[in-house]
Amino acid sequence: MGKFSRFVALLVFVAFAKTGLTQATTPTEAIDQLFAAIARADTALASEVCMRNTTFRSVVSETSVSGFGGGERRQEQTLAEFMTGLASLQPGQAEERTGAYDVRQDGSVASVVVPYQFYFGGERTHCGTNFFTLVRGGGGTWRIVDVLDTRRRSDCPDLDERATIATLDTLMDSWHRAAATADEDVFFGTMSADGIYLGTDATERWLRDSMAVWADPYFQREVAWAFTPRERHWYFSDDGQTAWFEEHLDSWMGVVRGSGVLTRLDEPNALGHDWELRHYNLALAVPNERMDAVRMAIDSTAKPR
Repeated sequence: MGKFSRFVALLVFVAFAKTGLTQATTPTEAIDQLFAAIARADTALASEVCMRNTTFRSVVSETSVSGFGGGERRQEQTLAEFMTGLASLQPGQAEERTGAYDVRQDGSVASVVVPYQFYFGGERTHCGTNFFTLVRGGGGTWRIVDVLDTRRRSDCPDLDERATIATLDTLMDSWHRAAATADEDVFFGTMSADGIYLGTDATERWLRDSMAVWADPYFQREVAWAFTPRERHWYFSDDGQTAWFEEHLDSWMGVVRGSGVLTRLDEPNALGHDWELRHYNLALAVPNERMDAVRMAIDSTAKPR
């Protein structure tokens, strides 16, 4: 493989460095570290988050980065070829602008999907989507097993949602933290006046102010309840005024699932937020094989299916 071909094959992975990570404790940290390594042309840093047999593959549309030929092409690099191409770059030569990370994790295996636009010399050359596969090894460090990307010159994805998602993630993380620190002003101030909270008990359908009365004894403690977000996925209406999400959280009940709806405000509320939480639903995540035991614990007359 020629030097130019190696360079083209790795462009999709270039990004500006945000941190100086050396131990990736989450899948996204591993990806960010790879981007940082490429931006710095640092092969040693890249090797810390790659397996020895990591592969880099691309599906290139007929209007490819190189401009050659028609039809869809597939190309693949070994880790050694990728590192050779990385060494040919100059620091800061290229930029990859990415959208929101979509992380799916099951134990020590994770997949991450992220749209991107790639810029070289200040001009956009191509765009597409990155698909990462990662595994967690000893010490809790995540490493990249496989990278697959698509590439095209046109129909590039809108990445503006990334900033909005970051804002909404901060808002929801603060909301959960407010319960963990018994900060009722932030917790209930994040919800709209007509906001609804559905708890895990069948009787728990609360309007915001009624919930505030019920929860007051809990917020008199140092911790009302502590739910820690594990992952979250966002969705938006076409006009961008409504957002909804699903999330998994660690709690005293084990892993639970939450979902909710937020709407954009015409002007910031008392907390300075541009969004307010209109609906939240908390649900137990019960494995199917344990459902009979749960049913019988709730209803003594229930029988196994």
